[in-house]
Amino acid sequence: MDKSDIEVIRRELNTILGAYGTKKGIQFQLGSITYSSNQFGCRLTATSGTTTEDVDKVNWNKNCRRFGFTPEEFGKTVKFNGSNYRLVGIKPRSHRYPIVVEHTGNHRRFKLTEYTVKNLEVVSC
Repeated sequence: MDKSDIEVIRRELNTILGAYGTKKGIQFQLGSITYSSNQFGCRLTATSGTTTEDVDKVNWNKNCRRFGFTPEEFGKTVKFNGSNYRLVGIKPRSHRYPIVVEHTGNHRRFKLTEYTVKNLEVVSC
């Protein structure tokens, strides 16, 4: 297995889990995938009765001030490296890269420093 195989697997798993989750009222989220030549592993989080965005927003509201943000900034769109990203989460235990952004086109998530995000151009709120 190589990186391109893992990207295909991630896309296919997200499609399958998304369809199943919609049918059952469950939100699935795949974590980082680690792999070797013959196996891979990842964390799978399932949330029932609420959306992943609701959980992320509650977590944002609870921790955002610690990193110099406000609750109203959740969901704001910013421009980073020529692409648009939405502020979608915060990882309070991550001291290096606590802010989670999601690419508005392919919905891939990335972690950034709070300093990087504060210096980005705001596209929309």
